Amino acid sequence: MYKEKLTRTYTLLENSLKDVFIVQHLNKFKIVYVFEINNEVLIYEGNEPITESDFLKNLPEDIRAYYMNVHNGWYESLSGGLGFLPLDKIEFLDESEWGILEEIKTLDIDLSKTYYLFHNAGAGYLCVDIEKSVDEAKYLIWWTNKEPKYDIDFWSFLDAWIEIGLTN
Repeated sequence: MYKEKLTRTYTLLENSLKDVFIVQHLNKFKIVYVFEINNEVLIYEGNEPITESDFLKNLPEDIRAYYMNVHNGWYESLSGGLGFLPLDKIEFLDESEWGILEEIKTLDIDLSKTYYLFHNAGAGYLCVDIEKSVDEAKYLIWWTNKEPKYDIDFWSFLDAWIEIGLTN
């Protein structure tokens, strides 16, 4: 299912993944992915899948399946971004201060019903808007320095941003 959604990521896994380790840290297991790209080593980590969390009910089905069957977060270990955030790091947008709010001309979301689950280690966040319902979730990019970009193809942006994170 995810190979079709994350084609660029899978290509990088096939071509640039040099090693994988299972480690135990603070009584939890993690999978550590070692990539070599452009003569640089990058480390990603994936947490154990999660089956119980109050937040799971806020995730669209395909994203929920990722957290429950693949990883509870898969991200670049230094920045903590550039991949899915662990559930305990996900926040609704109203839980943070955003200096950009006064500059946004059209705010088409309820900040208390929109959360981010990916940040690009810069100014961009991939967000899920569940204002209507989880089954009718909409996706957007929340920027800290410009207008949000609404109605995006979540998986396409996720795939592209993971590729950018791994190759730049």
